[in-house]
Amino acid sequence: MTGTKYFLLVDDDQDDRDFFREAILEIYPVSEIQEAKDGVHALELLDSNLLRLPDVIFLDLNMPRMDGKGFLARLKCSILLQHIPVFVFTTSSDPVDREESLRLGAERFFTKPCEFGELCNHVQAVFDLVFLMPE
Repeated sequence: MTGTKYFLLVDDDQDDRDFFREAILEIYPVSEIQEAKDGVHALELLDSNLLRLPDVIFLDLNMPRMDGKGFLARLKCSILLQHIPVFVFTTSSDPVDREESLRLGAERFFTKPCEFGELCNHVQAVFDLVFLMPE
């Protein structure tokens, strides 16, 4: 991976966003990270910065105002935004949530780990998938 990568973290829990921010910077220190507290906030950020879209979106499902599934459905309907890979990280381990998230266009679905090392392993796997894939 070369150059600065831009990430959007969409999660209503500040502690979880901090945990993710730390993991991303641990794996890839040359990162720009923007945060949104729910799907509505995330769409506002994306709409206000169409010239600099994120390389990856990390998305929680359970949020107020607009949950992760609603956000994902809206994102994937937008010609300007649908190409952005979205990785769902949620406390849910419900197979229905997993299937629906993937059907809506998520690249992968992960249950949030409790340990920092495990989160770093998941983030590394996402980076390998997105940034090391042959074009």
